[in-house]
Amino acid sequence: MNYSICLLGAGGCTQRTSFGPFEDDAAALAQARTHVCGSPIVEVWKDYQLGARLFRDPPSTEALR
Repeated sequence: MNYSICLLGAGGCTQRTSFGPFEDDAAALAQARTHVCGSPIVEVWKDYQLGARLFRDPPSTEALR
């Protein structure tokens, strides 16, 4: 399957996107986790469906209200 791994800035704007084939969702997610230290937000997309959103610093519960 082809996936997109999107690196987003703190404001949610895309900084960089990489595309590539991965064996499955778990393999794409493992690759995305390697980018979390260098980017505030990392998203994994399969086609037009968001598979995961990872945060370097998880949002506080206050931000979710």
